[in-house]
Amino acid sequence: MATIAIWKRTKIPAECTPERQSVVIRSPGGIGTPDNPYESPGALIGLGGLSLLFGVKPKVGADMITAFLLGVTPKMHDFWSETDPKEKMHNQVNFMKNAALLGGAALAAAVPEPWPVSLGNR
Repeated sequence: MATIAIWKRTKIPAECTPERQSVVIRSPGGIGTPDNPYESPGALIGLGGLSLLFGVKPKVGADMITAFLLGVTPKMHDFWSETDPKEKMHNQVNFMKNAALLGGAALAAAVPEPWPVSLGNR
């Protein structure tokens, strides 16, 4: 789960097309910019993934991943509004992948703290 979240964070700028760039990079308030991705919603998934990977504040990390997925998934993978069948299928598959990641974040948040091998437990 953590490595997927970190991988998604590194992939975000490469996936940006001009019409989707405002959804991926900018928050609803227009805070993040392509020049400063650390102010973007993508930082949520990156920091959340690192939190889960190292076990430091894993519930906060799971919440960060959840916030990212709930905010971005419906806007970026809106398969219900697509007219092209290939694009619709592509978006539906990615929507379902993000839904699975959301379930993984919920599962990670349900694990009692402290995690036995976490860095926060040393």
